[in-house]
Amino acid sequence: MTDELDVLRGTRANVEPPSAAARRAARAGWEGDLLDLTAPAHVHPNRGVKTFTLRAAIAGVVAAVLVVGGWIVTRQRIESVKPKHVVAISSLPEAAATDPQVFLLIGSDSRAFVQSPGDAKQFGEPSTVDGARSDTMVLVRIDPKTRHVLVVSIPRDLWVDVPGCGMQKINAAFNSAVVCGATHGGAQLLVDTITHDLGVPVNHVIEVQFPQFASLVDQLGGLRIQFPVPARDSYTGLDEPAGCAVLDGNQALAFVRSRHYQYNFNDQWTYEPTGDLGRMTRQQLALRQLAAAAEARAGTDPRPLLRALFADITVDSGFTSDDALRYFAALRGDHPTITMTLPVRASMSDNQSILLLEPAAQQVLDALDGRGTIADPSAATAGPGGQQLEPVAC
Repeated sequence: MTDELDVLRGTRANVEPPSAAARRAARAGWEGDLLDLTAPAHVHPNRGVKTFTLRAAIAGVVAAVLVVGGWIVTRQRIESVKPKHVVAISSLPEAAATDPQVFLLIGSDSRAFVQSPGDAKQFGEPSTVDGARSDTMVLVRIDPKTRHVLVVSIPRDLWVDVPGCGMQKINAAFNSAVVCGATHGGAQLLVDTITHDLGVPVNHVIEVQFPQFASLVDQLGGLRIQFPVPARDSYTGLDEPAGCAVLDGNQALAFVRSRHYQYNFNDQWTYEPTGDLGRMTRQQLALRQLAAAAEARAGTDPRPLLRALFADITVDSGFTSDDALRYFAALRGDHPTITMTLPVRASMSDNQSILLLEPAAQQVLDALDGRGTIADPSAATAGPGGQQLEPVAC
C-alpha cells in the first residue's frame, strides 16, 4: 500500500511554490491591509472605491433599520405604561403632538385619606372638612413649536359662573358635595367652568391629593428649594432655615399648602402679606422643581418614572405616557416660561370675600387660548434694602 504521506510529498514536489507577490498578497489579506495592494491589470481602479461605497451604504441601511427598530421597541415600552387612576371627562379637545396643549393641574384638598390622629391634626377630620375642593388650580399651556410655556394659577376664590349653579367661587366647581343641575362637582364641572366662563379649552387634566403629592416627591428624591431667609407656617408645619433645602414629601406638602407663610428678616418674623396669592407663587416654584426632578430621573428609560407618576395621580382617560413626558420636558427649565397668577381684585358678595377678574386678565386668558401673547410680569419679592425674601430654585 502506498504511504499517503509519500503521495502528498510527491504532489507537493510537482507544485511550484507561490511567488513573492502572491505571498505578500496573502499576508496583506490576513492583516486587513488590502489598500496597499496593487490592483491587477484586469480590475478597474475604481472597483475598490465602489465596493467600499456599497458596503457603507449597506451598513447605513442596517444601522437605520436597527435605529428604527430600537425606536419602535422603546415606543412600545413607553406606551406599555398606562395610568392607574383615570377620570372620564367629556369634550376635551384633541391636539396633535406638535400642537399647543393646555394641562389643568388640580390639587385636591380631600380628607378622605385621613385615618390616624396625626393626619387629623395636620389636615383636619373628614367629618368637618367634607367633600373635596380644588385649592390648587394651574393652567399650563405648552407650545412644542415655539417651546414657550405659560403657567397661570387660578385663585380658588375667583367668582365665576359655574354651569348649572350660577355665580360661585371656582373651587366649588370641584367640590364633590356640590350638585349643579345634573352634574356633581368634580373635574368635569371644573373643566366646564374654565372652558365656558374663562374661555380656555383644556386638553388634559392632572389631579393629585395631599398624600399622593408627598409620595411622588419622595419617589423623585425631594424638591430643591432655596430659602433666602428662615421661613415657617405654624398651620402646615413648615419650618425651614435659610439655605438650600431638599424637601421630602411631608416638608414639600407643608410648603405648597402654606397660606400663613412667615419669613424671618433681621430676627423678626413677618407674615407674607398676599396669603393665598403668595401660596400660588410658591406652588408654581414647586411644580417646576418637581418637573426638574422628574426629568433628571427619566434618563434613557422613563418607565420607572412613569410608573411612579401614574401610581400617584389621576388623569383624564386620553392622557398618555407621551403627554406626561412632554409636560415634564417643557417645565425642566431651559424652555422660555412665564409663570403668573390670573390678575384679580378683591370684592364682596353676600357677605363673603371673593375675587373678580381685572381687565388685564383677558389678555392672559387669550394667551392661554393661543389668541395672543403676554410679557413676563414676574418679579421677586424683596424686603428692605433689596433683600430677597421669597424662596427660589437651588
